[in-house]
Amino acid sequence: MPMIAVLGDCFLDVLAGVPALPEWGQDVPTLNAIQMQPGGSGLNTATHLANLSNAVSFFSVMGDDEFGSILHNHLTKHHVESHAKKLSSHPTGVCIVLSGNGDRAFVTHYGAVHAFAVEHIAHDRLHQANHLHIGGFYSCPGLIPGIEQLIRTVKSYGITISLDVNYDGTEKWGHLDKILPLIDVFMPNEVEAMKISKTTSVEAALQYFADQGIALTVIKVGKDGVRAINANTKEKYSHPIFPTEVVDATGAGDAFNAGFLHAWTKDKTNIQQALCYGCALGSACVSRVGACISLPEPNDIHQLVQKV
Repeated sequence: MPMIAVLGDCFLDVLAGVPALPEWGQDVPTLNAIQMQPGGSGLNTATHLANLSNAVSFFSVMGDDEFGSILHNHLTKHHVESHAKKLSSHPTGVCIVLSGNGDRAFVTHYGAVHAFAVEHIAHDRLHQANHLHIGGFYSCPGLIPGIEQLIRTVKSYGITISLDVNYDGTEKWGHLDKILPLIDVFMPNEVEAMKISKTTSVEAALQYFADQGIALTVIKVGKDGVRAINANTKEKYSHPIFPTEVVDATGAGDAFNAGFLHAWTKDKTNIQQALCYGCALGSACVSRVGACISLPEPNDIHQLVQKV
């Protein structure tokens, strides 16, 4: 079976659903139980891909601690082949997620994720993939010095590559100029896309990335669904979200990535169907609490797509 490799961040999320974000000195009560769940863009996407019956290998790092054991057990439970190394020198990254009213806020200690470097990757196994997805790029600054060479090597094996970046907390939005032309599918959200491209609209950002030589750019636009452009054919695409009650928006973009890649890696010519799978899985994700702890039934996703 073809294997999808996912390389990126993993965290333990402490999730609190709140009616409104508190100000300093305030206490906002919540009727929802505060939960501790696996998270991180890379781990979320890997979990959703495996749930759709893809063979998935995950490459990351975590601390050699109790939180790291929770993440490892989660990956094992969901049939993700883990190559996430445990580092005794750093704790597992932890992200406090305040989620409510269709939006989120985060408090993050990156821990081992910031130490993740190319040297921690099992390259022999990585090179056996048919596709590599890089998630949480800006959460993994330790990868940056070696990422261009890693991508070039991976491509020499005939492996296609997709990239999602996460928000850059430094607001510099750098380190992408040399690698973007090497990427087959670029998958930012609208804020990230406009920040990186220094544009003020999704349309302008799409054109910017197409001009950079990225074969396919897919921009997630929240409640407005997704927009995409094929740089080779100049064809543009869009797909709406599926109507659903938003319970928790955490991880919706990561779920979209998984749905899209599940379809695209099987048929790269049917971009519209891949967008449909992405929107179906992203919409299912926001209808439940947590990024990847409560997973939709794969048949429900397949049937939803077939009805379109």
